[in-house]
Amino acid sequence: MSILQEYENHVKYIGRDRINAIDVFSEERGLFYSDIVYSKEYWDEFDKWYKTIYNNRYGKSTRGDKKV
Repeated sequence: MSILQEYENHVKYIGRDRINAIDVFSEERGLFYSDIVYSKEYWDEFDKWYKTIYNNRYGKSTRGDKKV
């Protein structure tokens, strides 16, 4: 599987909103996309950040994305 195919699978699984949030989170923390997606520790940190800070900052519901 190519990198782009794997990325598209991520988009299908977690949704475009979370992918965009991962970009913001990775820039703020100085991480790479792969650091977040493939590490449970960073994913848990991202998930908590996404449900609180990101959703509040961008006017989203604090319940987060129901897909995941």
